[in-house]
Amino acid sequence: MPLFPDRVRPLAATLAGSLLLLATSTGALVSSNLPTVTCPMPLSLVLLYFLGIPRAVVVFIPSLAYCAWCYPAFRAAVVPWRRTAATFVVALMGSVLVFAFGWGYGVEFEGRGYTLSVGVISAALGSVSLALLLLSRKSPSATLSVIANLLLFGWIFTYAFPYLGELP
Repeated sequence: MPLFPDRVRPLAATLAGSLLLLATSTGALVSSNLPTVTCPMPLSLVLLYFLGIPRAVVVFIPSLAYCAWCYPAFRAAVVPWRRTAATFVVALMGSVLVFAFGWGYGVEFEGRGYTLSVGVISAALGSVSLALLLLSRKSPSATLSVIANLLLFGWIFTYAFPYLGELP
């Protein structure tokens, strides 16, 4: 018997998660012109904005990516665990590299408090994401799969890759 029974329709949960990601990415990118702890200006979205894509389009990218990723949940199926685990490993390695190479710039341009706070939040979100990922393997359910992927995408598009450096 799964830990989280599929009482919640996976389609509704996926769409609700998509709206939550939209709100999060809007707040992370639009609410300030400078990175702050509550608005880390994720590198994945900032680079798209710097390439000339309007902010109004960029803020929809996490939601669209999440819906495409969780497509199996639209049919009440579990999102493939191996695919999600591989994405977590790639995101973790990328996040470690961003913090390793950007730490000095973050401290110089945003301050030690910002850089440390964003690092701690990223580590916490990554840890909880890993815990949910492992739990979804032990007790597979479409609802738990959607929740684990929502947290993973939330981490990737907010604190996993914060902008650490001087803004142009």
